[in-house]
Amino acid sequence: MPTSRPLARSIAVLAVSWALVLVWFVSNAGIDYLEMLVALAGTVVVLAGMLASGITGLIPRRGSLLLCGALLLLLTAAATIFGRAQSPSNPLFRLRFALSQPALADRVAARAEPSITQSQWIGLFHVTRVERIGNEVRFITGMCGVVDQCGLVFRPVPPIRARSKERLRNLSGSWYHLYDVF
Repeated sequence: MPTSRPLARSIAVLAVSWALVLVWFVSNAGIDYLEMLVALAGTVVVLAGMLASGITGLIPRRGSLLLCGALLLLLTAAATIFGRAQSPSNPLFRLRFALSQPALADRVAARAEPSITQSQWIGLFHVTRVERIGNEVRFITGMCGVVDQCGLVFRPVPPIRARSKERLRNLSGSWYHLYDVF
């Protein structure tokens, strides 16, 4: 069957592409409700396609099971992060932060810049808002949970205590993960 090889390749590319989307969700500062629904629905669709392709013989069962396992693992990670209030101990988030830290530090060093309300890319993070409060710089990356917001905070001195509805967890040095409850 000459058309099965391109179809099998397309199915594999789709599954790997979806795995990269899930890595993107999992490595962000937080996962919001809509992203979690998209992750769940998209993974169910891709898993169904992968399993059907494996059963019908379009792709090898071993490859189908391997990709399905990876997708389930990533979906489980996304659900865990969503359910456990966006833990900054996530290794994929920490890697993304480490790769973005020089760009974030450059933005902190540009002290003349006021707070910014336009979304922009800073390093590997899509930042929806930058807030300057005294010496503190907050990089809000978006919503997390249902109505909360997450992001990164640079504080030259450690917080004595967090504001009433926010949680700051140290990432490295003067950098913190922000979980701000609505």
